[in-house]
Amino acid sequence: MSLLSPLTAIGLMSGTSLDGVDAALIQTDGTRIFRHGPALTVPYTAELRAGLRRILDEAPQLASSDPALLSAEHDLTKVHAIAVEKLRQMAPDMPADLIGFHGQTILHQPGRTWQIGNAIALSSATDLPVIHDFRSADVHAGGEGAPLAPLYHAALLHDQPRPVAILNIGGVANLTLLTSTGEILACDTGPGNALLDDWTFRHTGIPYDKDGRLARSAAYTWLGGLHAPALTAFIKDIMIYIAVLVAVTVIPLHTGGYSALFASACLVTHKLIEIYPFLACGLFQFCVDIFKQITFLSYLSCK
Repeated sequence: MSLLSPLTAIGLMSGTSLDGVDAALIQTDGTRIFRHGPALTVPYTAELRAGLRRILDEAPQLASSDPALLSAEHDLTKVHAIAVEKLRQMAPDMPADLIGFHGQTILHQPGRTWQIGNAIALSSATDLPVIHDFRSADVHAGGEGAPLAPLYHAALLHDQPRPVAILNIGGVANLTLLTSTGEILACDTGPGNALLDDWTFRHTGIPYDKDGRLARSAAYTWLGGLHAPALTAFIKDIMIYIAVLVAVTVIPLHTGGYSALFASACLVTHKLIEIYPFLACGLFQFCVDIFKQITFLSYLSCK
């Protein structure tokens, strides 16, 4: 049972996905959540995201006084201040008592964790107390600095039956287990959205797969009936179109026409069935799958 009086807190988080700042408003005493306020996301600009990505890559060798680092810290702190102001405008009936400021992680290793973000500047801009540097405090207390979400999970599910497990998939995924004896056990499970975001940006120029559109646009492919990302499927579709065009135009012109081509094909197929029946069946299925692709793409072209 908590001895603290409930406080209204603004929580700010920018994860390893580097997509922007998430902000939420809750009323809590630290062990229970009494009220949920609004939440929002303020995206990073492309320039800030690119700068932070470079800093992440160089962080092990960076000095805290590095000009590029300080510039990025200044810019991301401004984005956090904007998020706070927008959130306060959305909930004038829930005046905040304080801000929880996670900052942007640029390095996290066993025994060492580094988040950037100017808490003093944020407090000055918002006129609110700012609690910050959570991960370093956890490391100094003997922890690993991550994950921190389990404390929220415990408060969120305070009155729910236990045991219960919660999977949180952010840039890095983590798992929380709330046991029937009151223990809070947690660990990171490995990469979450971060690798997907990197792949999407590298191949499409889009920072992340919004609403899972890229994943959901996967098309049937002839390669074992497997699904592939839309870009790969598109390239394969183009290749199939080219192969079909060559098959119906160029090849007959150089083989004596369709009659001679079909006669040769029938002879080859007959020999294959005699010698390699399974191979012949496989070629037949390959042709069926190509026909499916052409039919499907023709349908899309007519829509």
